Amino acid sequence: MNNKITLLFLSVFFLSLSCDDEQAAGPGDADTYIKFFGADNEDIAYVSRQTPDGGCVLLGTTGIEVDGISSSKIKIIKVDYNGNQQWQKVYPPFSDTTKVSFIGRSLILSDDGYIVVGESIKPDQTTGNSLLVMEISNTFMQDDPIDSITLSLRDITRDIDDNDFNLHGLDIIQDGNDYRIIANVTNEDEDEAGNLFAKITRDNDNFTYDTLSCLPIYSSEETLVRSLHLANDGDFVFGGNNSRTSISSKTNPVLSKVRPCYISYSGGGDHLISAPQIDYTTGQIIATNNGYAMVGTVSSALSNDVFFVLLDENGAVKPGSLIEYNSEDLLGRDADNDEFGVTIANTSDGGYIIGGSTLSKTAGEEDILLVKTTAAGTVLWSKAIGNANQETATHIQQATDGGYLVFGNTEFGGFDTMFLMKTDKNGDVQ
Repeated sequence: MNNKITLLFLSVFFLSLSCDDEQAAGPGDADTYIKFFGADNEDIAYVSRQTPDGGCVLLGTTGIEVDGISSSKIKIIKVDYNGNQQWQKVYPPFSDTTKVSFIGRSLILSDDGYIVVGESIKPDQTTGNSLLVMEISNTFMQDDPIDSITLSLRDITRDIDDNDFNLHGLDIIQDGNDYRIIANVTNEDEDEAGNLFAKITRDNDNFTYDTLSCLPIYSSEETLVRSLHLANDGDFVFGGNNSRTSISSKTNPVLSKVRPCYISYSGGGDHLISAPQIDYTTGQIIATNNGYAMVGTVSSALSNDVFFVLLDENGAVKPGSLIEYNSEDLLGRDADNDEFGVTIANTSDGGYIIGGSTLSKTAGEEDILLVKTTAAGTVLWSKAIGNANQETATHIQQATDGGYLVFGNTEFGGFDTMFLMKTDKNGDVQ
């Protein structure tokens, strides 16, 4: 089946949404739509960013197999205001014969295009995965990266054997002419070994790294999520999950604050939610006007539920702000069903939009879950959108017209396929 027929069939198939309160979804007009990208390979969605022209740039990873060897490539897609694809770029290109794998996990806009952070994986696996920072042009005319840099852990700290550790670039922000990056560090068995906070400098339009500028943070059993922010005092904040003080392999959300550059680091951040008997897993942390908001999943013997919490500028939990939403709260269904909190964004009314997935009364596997809250976390509305396949939201943001842009994955024909959904301000697709 060729790609056009596959995508047409997938679009029609997605129209038959089966949850009781779901709206029929189609390609839509300029206000709402659902668009699909892929269907030939395993395509995994990471983040989307709105662009000045009203469109979006989408970052994902596509998996291919050549001569029996599997590899991953960064896929970047530019769409217009209506979600129509304008161009697509793949790095390394499909014509590349070296079998090098690239994975991109976060993206920001630059003056010349887009900067991606992720990792580079050598085909022979003789060394660990390297941190990758790459800038690409924002036009379809230029296929080669404007500039890129790859760094092993040994490049960053000379007393570490890079054969033993992998760097997984996770999030990036701009800091003047520099870029700040966080990465997860794992050993050769992919067990968590710590995390990395680093500075990449732009020198004569080239990326450089000064080994004396910033040192890595080592904190075992800590896994970071998309969470890097510049605090009001010039320090940097990031966080994720930590299981060091938990029991029965359960996790606690954690937030760390560090100076822009430092000689050493001790601690590893404060455990902001003390609940060792309950498993809190952070999905994303965002900055707010006066602190931070965190969303994730809380697990119990009965179900998985979405949790939401507000933190002040010092990382302390604001009184009464820790809320757990079960399926009865969100969708009026059996409270023992499963919901998962994955992504969160600020909204123009001072509240939040939460994205994730639900298993409540679906036609098959997970459906997309959307939750709109007030500034205090009170639920204004929630939606379940999906069909018999598995769908989940991986990144969410408010569109310039007040609606919501949901980037994520669905399954079709045994392949993961990326989708971009544009809803109205009520979370509906017309």
